[in-house]
Amino acid sequence: MRNLDKNLSVDFSELSTIADVRDKDALKEALKEVDVVFNLAVEHRDDVTPVTLYYDVNVQGARNIVEAAELNNVKRIIFTSSVAVYGFTEKEVDESGKLRPFNDYGRTKLEAERPEGIETGIVKLVGTDRNRIVDETLELLDNPLLYEKISGTVNPYGDGKAAERIVKILIDEILKNEFNSS
Repeated sequence: MRNLDKNLSVDFSELSTIADVRDKDALKEALKEVDVVFNLAVEHRDDVTPVTLYYDVNVQGARNIVEAAELNNVKRIIFTSSVAVYGFTEKEVDESGKLRPFNDYGRTKLEAERPEGIETGIVKLVGTDRNRIVDETLELLDNPLLYEKISGTVNPYGDGKAAERIVKILIDEILKNEFNSS
């Protein structure tokens, strides 16, 4: 386990590597021999200057992590979002809430999430609850109508092979969990 950060961790200095998500070369080097990346990198304060730093870190930084991960054959990237993508709400909101960020932080976190997948129906936000993630995945695999609806949608992203990679990861995890529970 390694902690990549633009500052040395006080509590985990022995695990820390200095790397800024804006520095592609540093990321490529830092992600060698890494299997899983938890992207917690963010600019979030209200007084960030220049304002373009939100974009540089939150959007382009996320892209840089993906690029470095692909070059290093990283198996998984866990991307953390923020409730800021929902803006101000009168009540608690979940993943089905209306997306309406009100500041640069929320707008750049939303841009990094690529909501066009949600809008087209090929991506579903399910939160972080392990049981919900597994249940939603199994529902997709067991419900031919739902599967047909999603698989027949035009993919708004990249090379079209991400789904194969995601399915492989999910199958590996489901099989591993079934094997470990028996």
